[in-house]
Amino acid sequence: LRWIGRIYLELGQPDKAQPYWQRAAELEPNDPTSAYFVGIIDEQLRVGPEASSMFQAGIRAYDEGNLPEALQAFEWAANANDTFKEAYVWAARTSFELGQSDLSVQYWQKVLALDPSDERAAYFAQYAQEQQRWGKEAAEAFYEGQTFYQQGQVAMALERFEAATRINSQYKEALVWTARCYQELGQLPQAANYWQRVIALDPNDSRA
Repeated sequence: LRWIGRIYLELGQPDKAQPYWQRAAELEPNDPTSAYFVGIIDEQLRVGPEASSMFQAGIRAYDEGNLPEALQAFEWAANANDTFKEAYVWAARTSFELGQSDLSVQYWQKVLALDPSDERAAYFAQYAQEQQRWGKEAAEAFYEGQTFYQQGQVAMALERFEAATRINSQYKEALVWTARCYQELGQLPQAANYWQRVIALDPNDSRA
């Protein structure tokens, strides 16, 4: 069953390979090889053999730490099938890790065009845009602050927000969150100072 399924796959006929791999998986439910090929066939039938093959090559390259090669493979997969959402997701993720914020934003926007409800894509698209606008180090510090704040660690969040303002003194949201954290910690003179800096940047900011 496995060999018939494998040969049909190598012949580029996933529809004919599918019943053989499914039967093999039924005979040995805990066999990872059969489960893997059932998933590969489902992917090939959904997006096409070429796009699936390039995508899997990208995953292998990513796992090996070869991000430039992985990005190229994910881009080829997306070009082979422009509805292949996961190819765009991995292209966006890999280009982001390579420090290519502009390209990452483009790919996250393609993900959102295919699935406007994807909260992950919306989050990372905004993150990449923040890096574009304020710089990589400032945005990283700001988002680390957001993580600490959501965990209830206000003092740790304050340190990261304030670091972001030191890296880029024009980063208004970092100033806002620094002021907010100081205020929550009861350090009102420091909070007032940061609220005044927000007003200096944007006199119409109703929060400040």
